[in-house]
Amino acid sequence: MQINTEEALKTHYEQIWSNGELAEELEYYKWALSLFSPKPGDTLLHIACGAGYFLREAEKSGLKCTGLDISENALAKARQLCKETRFYQGNAEKLPFSDSSFHLVSCLGSVEHFLNPVKALLEMKRVLKPEGMLSICVPNLYFERIRNLLAGVAHSQERETFYTLEQAVKLIEKDGKLRVIKVFPFNPSGKKHIQQKNFKMLNKLIVSAYKLVSKYIPLKLSYSFVFLCRK
Repeated sequence: MQINTEEALKTHYEQIWSNGELAEELEYYKWALSLFSPKPGDTLLHIACGAGYFLREAEKSGLKCTGLDISENALAKARQLCKETRFYQGNAEKLPFSDSSFHLVSCLGSVEHFLNPVKALLEMKRVLKPEGMLSICVPNLYFERIRNLLAGVAHSQERETFYTLEQAVKLIEKDGKLRVIKVFPFNPSGKKHIQQKNFKMLNKLIVSAYKLVSKYIPLKLSYSFVFLCRK
């Protein structure tokens, strides 16, 4: 299915969230939040918030949270989990917020699915306070090629773009008009992201090997890149 309209994108994610969910391990959300070194009372906007797992950790840290997602089904789950967060259904390319509204803005693993990533990044910059910080996570093209070669991959999301480190930096800095302060590698535990049913025995070996070396994978070969940015 080719997705090139907002309506088609919304329909796609309503289907995903009606049948299941998209999530990383809990430790990832705790780690991603810690990169901000947040202070209680900071305002946070989490874009493509899904079921709210990142926002739940943010609430625990005393942040004033806002979540936005294109899917009403995702937001229904997030509202059950996060009682103190304000939620909005909407598109990252036209955020319903005033300029300079948030100390912190996060978009973890969703820019690659947007119809217009550049427009979304410019919107994130617009709603970020002058002294604020933005966190963006995008998938690594090189990791994806290696994973395809070794184990095969079945994606649940039809629209997805992978980036090399250089391509991601260009997208954020040149196109999105943001400053990259620091880049972190993210390498998940392995089982969820590598194991595929069609290669059961082979994948057990691949996952075991991956777990042993994941801490030593160089940045340019990591599963994904997490960028901390400022205006």
